[in-house]
Amino acid sequence: MQIREDFTKKYRPKLFSEIVSQDLLVRTFRSAVLKDKHPSAWLVCGPYGLGKTTIARLYAKAVLCDSLEDNGDPCNQCPSCVAVDEGRNPNYREEDAGSHSGVDAVGKILENCRYLPLDDKPYKIIVLDECHMLTAQGQAKLLKPIEEGFSHVIMMFLTTDPEKIKETIRSRLQRVDVVPTSSDSIVTLLKRICEQENLSYTDYSLEAIARNAKGHFRDAVVSLQQIAFTGEITDSYVDNFFQNAFSQDIIDIITNLPKDVE
Repeated sequence: MQIREDFTKKYRPKLFSEIVSQDLLVRTFRSAVLKDKHPSAWLVCGPYGLGKTTIARLYAKAVLCDSLEDNGDPCNQCPSCVAVDEGRNPNYREEDAGSHSGVDAVGKILENCRYLPLDDKPYKIIVLDECHMLTAQGQAKLLKPIEEGFSHVIMMFLTTDPEKIKETIRSRLQRVDVVPTSSDSIVTLLKRICEQENLSYTDYSLEAIARNAKGHFRDAVVSLQQIAFTGEITDSYVDNFFQNAFSQDIIDIITNLPKDVE
């Protein structure tokens, strides 16, 4: 039995040119790659579901790529790019601060930073996702390394809530923001997925999915896959899908109300 691949992974952008509605962000990262001028640490901010981790991974592939394209895109074919995609590149590491938020976890990250990159690469890239979850002590331990920097390390701090990061740290990071995108851009992406998956659809149904996603690409793609799996991408089915989802949300809210609320 064939298992359908998750659309969010299958259609994750692999080139800077595939990132839509983030022109300033794309220009910033392309420039850093093409000029080979990188800050010691980035701060990538934005709501959930907009591709912060995807952008960090794409940037890392470009920095480490063996056959970089003239426009700054990674080739996505060399051993380094493939290893990043498969999670086994020794010069690229993703850490979840939500699960590893304390001083000991930060200490291990910094210990890793002290080792030089492998395979004759000039950099290693450390991504700290949900960095606002770091404890106060964990953030304090990062302050001096960020201030002084490692010549061979590029750190990337990803967060949905930058205000929870100490100002002394935040002020030392190169900040870029990922912003919610327009419904039109989401519809364009959904159409491309439908065409590649041979899914029939109506314009209204994709517009409804985009509206309900409220600017979040991931929510739109997840909804599309759920609808395609359980029914047809028709006007009536999509309307019922979101109506039922809304009704379930209301039921969940009422069910979880404290018992002393009338």
